[in-house]
Amino acid sequence: MKLWKRAVTLGAACVLALTALPVSGAAQTVSASPLTVSITADKSSYATTDFAKISVSVANKGAVTVEDVTVNNIVPPGLRAYSKTAMNFLAGDMAPGAQMTLAYQVCLAPDRGDITSGQRFAINFKSFFKRWTLPYADFSGPAGGFYSMNDSTTIKVSLGGRSETLTTTVFYGHAGRLTGSVADCLSGAPLAGAAVTAYQTAAPGGSTGLKVFSATGGDGTYCLALPAGTYNLTFTVAGHVAAIHYSLTVAVGATKNIPTINLVPGTASTPGQAGGKITNISGGAAISGATVRFRYGINRTGGSYYIDGGGNVIQRTTDAAGNYSATLPCGNYTAEVVKTGFATLYYSIYSAAEGTGRFNQDAAMTSS
Repeated sequence: MKLWKRAVTLGAACVLALTALPVSGAAQTVSASPLTVSITADKSSYATTDFAKISVSVANKGAVTVEDVTVNNIVPPGLRAYSKTAMNFLAGDMAPGAQMTLAYQVCLAPDRGDITSGQRFAINFKSFFKRWTLPYADFSGPAGGFYSMNDSTTIKVSLGGRSETLTTTVFYGHAGRLTGSVADCLSGAPLAGAAVTAYQTAAPGGSTGLKVFSATGGDGTYCLALPAGTYNLTFTVAGHVAAIHYSLTVAVGATKNIPTINLVPGTASTPGQAGGKITNISGGAAISGATVRFRYGINRTGGSYYIDGGGNVIQRTTDAAGNYSATLPCGNYTAEVVKTGFATLYYSIYSAAEGTGRFNQDAAMTSS
């Protein structure tokens, strides 16, 4: 077992060094953690119209590879960083001697009401000590066990009596992985270059807010290495309606494969249609009289149902052959199917403006 602490040098440059402390009875100790994180600003004081140049560097000073290094920078509403609210990079597996640097610029938000001519704003680094218990001596993956570590430092940006906080979080190692693929719902062709973003909604200890980015390769597949917790994933690619997959749980040492995300061509305002046949899982008989309602998003089993322009919940009833169809804006949905004597069924469907497959989204119910 090792205890880890973060030592910080204060001043215009903030250096985070993760160092290992040997513990009595430990089977193996390491004299220093592999990672050093440095955060610097080009100046300490700026005019209200200036851009502050921030640099975040991560270096592996150790002798072993560190897996899945990610740096997450959050810019508060009172500041702007190229009109974005988060600046992130995934360094990936960092071999000994490897270094990655993210440079970005931040300025005061133009709509701040407390800016007057001639004022200046200052960047001040603030930090603290933190200690972890890390039960693995090996950073190289499953041989040493799965693990996850993260910590944050804050940078105070002050103007008059008001201050904003830039937050930089570094995490490395992983508890598990989410893998899958993204395809066009009509052709089935893989979609390369689709942005895949994981938003952490729950985590051990109650901390949330982690955001991790990835993208699909040429074959449409992706892989996200993430700390333990619950995540929502968004999928975005040009020419298709963005989709969101709710409530994916990452567990220690596990890889979860997500069924293919079938993105719909068009825009969210394009009218589409969806439908299918509902049957009994035992014997395959059609189920008539089942009520079908819809929620926007994949794997969304709670929250408001989708409504029409008049504020009415869109719902359909299966006919004698078990079929239903509905007109919905193009996109991905969760269908909720309810029938007395059967367990409520939730399954993913898409609504598209064309293609016969949109009416062949069948599912089976189980007797309660």
